[in-house]
Amino acid sequence: MSYNTDIGISRTNGAAKMDTNTEVKESLTALRDDASKLGGAIKSAAREKIADQRGRLEDATHELSERAQTIFSRLEERVRNKPAAALGISLGAGLVLGMLMFRRR
Repeated sequence: MSYNTDIGISRTNGAAKMDTNTEVKESLTALRDDASKLGGAIKSAAREKIADQRGRLEDATHELSERAQTIFSRLEERVRNKPAAALGISLGAGLVLGMLMFRRR
């Protein structure tokens, strides 16, 4: 017979093994439950962060779209006001790009 000083009771070796197995099973069950809760908390936090970032991205996309439209409107107005200058700039840019492309070949 063995004596467990932690809880102050005596028991046979078979009963001690059974209690140890039960304690291990209970501990593993508790660990699994805790891990599941932790996983749920991490998943929830990740979803919240993703939703926040998605909102920020949508705002930035909308702002960028508005800026692009403003720039395009200004450019269109300048081309209408000074078509000859716009044509000259376009030809010059095309010439420079063409020269750069032919040099690389």
